[in-house]
Amino acid sequence: MEKLTNSQIQTLKAFKNTKDGPYKFFDELERIYTNDKETIEKIQKLKEMRKLIETEIDSWPAYSKSIQMYYDYMDKFRKEIGYEM
Repeated sequence: MEKLTNSQIQTLKAFKNTKDGPYKFFDELERIYTNDKETIEKIQKLKEMRKLIETEIDSWPAYSKSIQMYYDYMDKFRKEIGYEM
C-alpha cells in the first residue's frame, strides 16, 4: 500500500467538518487507491461501517462501543496510508 503524498493529505483534510465530509474523504481515498484492490476493500469496509453506525445503531451502549471500534479501525488504517491528523 502506497503512502499518501502531502498534497493528497491536504486534500483529505479539507473534508473535515464539512457536510458529508467522512463520505467525501472515503470517496477521495477510493479515487487515489483505484488500482489497489486490497486498500479499496478496506476503504469500503470502513465507509460501510460508518454508514451503519450513523443509520442503524441508536441504542446505548451499542452505539458507544461501535463508534469506538470504528475509530480504532480508522486510526490503524490512517497509519497504514500515512495520513496524520
